[in-house]
Amino acid sequence: MKKEKNYKQNYEEFWKDLVETDGVLDLDKIQRELSDYHFMLEEVPKVYCSVSGGMISKPNTYAFEVIGEFDKRFDDKEITKDDVGDMIKTATDLDSLKEELKEYFDIILTP
Repeated sequence: MKKEKNYKQNYEEFWKDLVETDGVLDLDKIQRELSDYHFMLEEVPKVYCSVSGGMISKPNTYAFEVIGEFDKRFDDKEITKDDVGDMIKTATDLDSLKEELKEYFDIILTP
């Protein structure tokens, strides 16, 4: 895990040139940056929630946590895709394929 920078160091290295003009805080630049930041605060949680299957929605979550949740979901999908593909290849008829899929997904069908 990456060590967090001091907020003053973060300002000097990242924000200063974005929000100052000739060494003075520029209100217009600050407002533009805050507007962009607000947009991210509104939109990032939607993406995190979607790719993590609803497990993560906080915008200050470390990337590795979101990526880990996505990887879990993606890996499961790939395994399922492979399993179902094998069932389709080896099915002798449609009824046996239906039964195998019902068993695999634990589906109970009512007429």
